Amino acid sequence: LEELNLAGPAAPAREAPQIEAEAAQLLELLGYEPSSMDAICARSGLGADAASALLLKLELNGLIEVLPGGQYQRVR
Repeated sequence: LEELNLAGPAAPAREAPQIEAEAAQLLELLGYEPSSMDAICARSGLGADAASALLLKLELNGLIEVLPGGQYQRVR
């Protein structure tokens, strides 16, 4: 239960994940509307490989989700 953060009210509050500055900038650019990889690359100036790596980090930290059709969306 502790690993899943389901230990109950006595469990410490979950802290916001720490992400690198470049990932934080991409998160700000992403916004809450679904965006394609092409749109993300155009807004950020990143190549697809760099954008993909940062998007994966953001997804693993629970900050974005991948939607059907290769769209990305910020969730918090």
